Amino acid sequence: MNFPVQHLSDEAVAAYADGVLGRTARTRAERHLAECPECAYAVSIQREAVFALRGAPLPSLPNGVAHRFRRCRVVCSTVSGLCQRRRS
Repeated sequence: MNFPVQHLSDEAVAAYADGVLGRTARTRAERHLAECPECAYAVSIQREAVFALRGAPLPSLPNGVAHRFRRCRVVCSTVSGLCQRRRS
C-alpha cells in the first residue's frame, strides 16, 4: 500500500532553514529532505530569502513614526504605573 507523501509544512521549512528545529524534528526533516527534491528546493529558496533579507538595507520609517512609538511607550508605561499603584 502506497501512502501519499507528507511534505514539510511551510513553518518546518522555515525552521529547518533557520536552524531552529530541535534534534528529533531536524532528524525527521533531514530524512525527508534526502528523499524529497520538492521540499529540498523549498529549503534552498527559504535560505536564499534569508540571505537576501540579511543583506538588504534597513527600511526607513515614514516621518513621525519613531516619535509616535516613543510617545506610545511613555503613555503605556504611565498607564501601567497607574494600574500598579491602584492594585497596591
